[in-house]
Amino acid sequence: MILAAENLYEGSPANGNAYHVDDGVPIGFWTFAGDVMQLWDMPRPSIPLPYTLLLSLSILVSWILLLLRPLTGEIKFSFNPSRIRLAGTHHYYSSARAVKDLGYRPPYTTKQALAYTRAHMVPI
Repeated sequence: MILAAENLYEGSPANGNAYHVDDGVPIGFWTFAGDVMQLWDMPRPSIPLPYTLLLSLSILVSWILLLLRPLTGEIKFSFNPSRIRLAGTHHYYSSARAVKDLGYRPPYTTKQALAYTRAHMVPI
């Protein structure tokens, strides 16, 4: 945010743009989720579940709940197809534009940031 503020001047490429910032190293969703779980002394996810099976089951359950809606009313269902698609897809964001437009340089790697977070967490 400081770099963006420093680069707000007339004609700046930063004007009106949003930027993703990270350490520039792609990391898979479940790898990152496992790293975060380890912060809380939880075991990493270790049982691979087939994406197609989970997606198919969530679609089936969604249809069943849709058919039952007149009898049961709306049932909240978190195992829905959109969440399965989101969890089963790797999302990578590039910080190349922030590097080019703002001179961004990552101060930490993801591993360093997680270690710093762990060191400064307040127990709940």
